[in-house]
Amino acid sequence: MARYILRKDPLDDDRQKRVVKTLLEEGTSNREKALETYEYFKAMVDENPEDDSAKACMIQCLKLAQTARDKSLKLLEMVRKTNLSKKGTDKEDFSFESLLEDSKTKLG
Repeated sequence: MARYILRKDPLDDDRQKRVVKTLLEEGTSNREKALETYEYFKAMVDENPEDDSAKACMIQCLKLAQTARDKSLKLLEMVRKTNLSKKGTDKEDFSFESLLEDSKTKLG
């Protein structure tokens, strides 16, 4: 059997951008679902303030929403560090706001 030879890098810039975009979209989707579920359990607690299990579920939903947000921010920070190392720029020249702006223009 002939050996398969890659024609181009499997982790080129375009593919990395698509992966990052997909991960950010999934994180946003997970956060929205966690907040929707939080609202569901909040309605249950509003009906019955004595329901401790619904209160516990509300807390877990908020933790999940925050975790999804934190993971997205960590991903953006990793992309920022990767861009810095590729470009050889100083950290002072590169801000988080410029990264968000870049991700909106390049990924969107």
